[in-house]
Amino acid sequence: MTAEVQNILALQNVDTPLKGGLNTPLQETDFSGVLPTPRVQATPNTVLNAVAATPASTFGATPSSVGSFTPGAGGATPAFRDQMGINEGGATGGLEAQAELRRALASLPEPRNDYEIVAPDGESEEAEEPEENGEEWVDDAADAKEARAKQRALKRQRELAARTQVIQRSLPKPSKVCDAAFKPSLNRTEMARADDLIKAEMARLVAWDVQDQAPSEVYDENVIKNASEMITKNCDEGPPLDASMWAVIEQCSSELVQSRGKFTRIAVLSRGDQIEALHSQFQV
Repeated sequence: MTAEVQNILALQNVDTPLKGGLNTPLQETDFSGVLPTPRVQATPNTVLNAVAATPASTFGATPSSVGSFTPGAGGATPAFRDQMGINEGGATGGLEAQAELRRALASLPEPRNDYEIVAPDGESEEAEEPEENGEEWVDDAADAKEARAKQRALKRQRELAARTQVIQRSLPKPSKVCDAAFKPSLNRTEMARADDLIKAEMARLVAWDVQDQAPSEVYDENVIKNASEMITKNCDEGPPLDASMWAVIEQCSSELVQSRGKFTRIAVLSRGDQIEALHSQFQV
C-alpha cells in the first residue's frame, strides 16, 4: 500500500510531458493477493531435451567426467538419450558416411572417350545453305511480303488465263444461261455432232461466266493453245475483210433491233413494234 501511495504522489508532482526527459520512476506493485503464487510443475520432455543437447565428442576434447561414475544397473536411465538417432555415431558417423560415398563412387565404371560421327540421312537438295559466318539466312519481312504478293499475282494470272475472253477483257455477260441456245440438233450428221460438242462446251463456259461454277474438267493452258493452233491451221482464211465486206456487215447490223428481249430484223416487225424498238434504242 505504501508503494502505491508513493507512485500516486510521484505522478501528481510530475511536470508537463511536453518538456520531455525521462519518465517518472515508479515502484512495481502486485495485487494478485497476499498469499504466494504457486508454480505449476510441468512434465519434462526428454525427446526435446535430447534434440537440443549438444553431443559430446571424444576427439580432441577434455575427457568427460561421466566415465568416472560407477555404472548403474541394467534398467537405469542412460545419461544421454537419442531415440530419434539424430546424433548417432557422433563424429565417427560423418567419417563412415564419407568412406561409404567414396566406395560407391569407386564402383562406378570408368568414362570412355570413344564417339562416332554419323551424317544425317536424306538431306534435302532444296535446303537453304548457311552463310559464310555459319548463321542461317533469315528473309526480311518486307521481302517475304513482296514475294508472297508476287506469288498471288502469278496465281491470279494463271487462273485468268483459263477463263474466257469475256472475263479476261471484262466484256458484258448475260444475266442467266439460256438452255435453248445450246439445245442439241436433231440431225445426226457428222457436222451436226461436231456442232453439238461445241454447244456443250459453250454451255459449260457460259455457266462458268454467269454462275461462277467451274466445270469438272479445266483444260491446261498448253492444251488450249494447241487446240487453237490446230483450228487456225485447218480452217479456211475466208474472204478478205475489205471495204465491201464492212458495208455488208453494217447493213446487216442496221436491220437488227432488240424487241421483246431478243434481236430480230426490223422489217418483220409491225408498225407499233418498230416504233417501240427504235424508241428503246434512243432511251439507251
